[in-house]
Amino acid sequence: MAKNPRAAITLLELIFAITLLGVIVIGFSSIELFSRSQVLSTDRKTQVQNEVSYALEHMSRNVLQGVGDSATRPLAQFGTNGFSVRIEPTPATPGDIGDDIRMSYTLTGNSLLWTSSAGGNEILSNRLMPVVSFTAMPSTLPPSPNGLYINFSDNYTVVEIGLVGRYTPGQAASLDNPQVAMKSRLYTRSASAN
Repeated sequence: MAKNPRAAITLLELIFAITLLGVIVIGFSSIELFSRSQVLSTDRKTQVQNEVSYALEHMSRNVLQGVGDSATRPLAQFGTNGFSVRIEPTPATPGDIGDDIRMSYTLTGNSLLWTSSAGGNEILSNRLMPVVSFTAMPSTLPPSPNGLYINFSDNYTVVEIGLVGRYTPGQAASLDNPQVAMKSRLYTRSASAN
């Protein structure tokens, strides 16, 4: 039986095949790693978005019930880190402000806390930046934005709320640490009466 000189694989062919296989494996690994990082970033951003959205919806629901008159405003600044809203109990007693319920929203550290004078409290988010600003939320946020923006108008019957949250508030915003900013203008029931 005669040997075929082309039957053996040369060293050069082997090196070329291993290099080609390595490039293919690295390509697929890069695609998978990129996909994982995108999924992780999207998941984190969604978590922050859900918390911030829930907090704004909670505030909106309660501010909408806010009542006041010329002597007692429906909204008030609550210390240096939040605001409160005055709500008429059910059944309504318009002449008696002593039984009104005060609900407050305060930012302590990274946590936005809701408390009610009728009992009850809840942490609405623990992913907010730790600073409160009693001014309108800027249209373009600086690198280190505040976490809670509060701006009262129309004799404390309207409030503009801005919330800025990060997945990990103590770290800079990045692809792994997404930042979400939302704002809303909230009107009390008394806003139309003024």
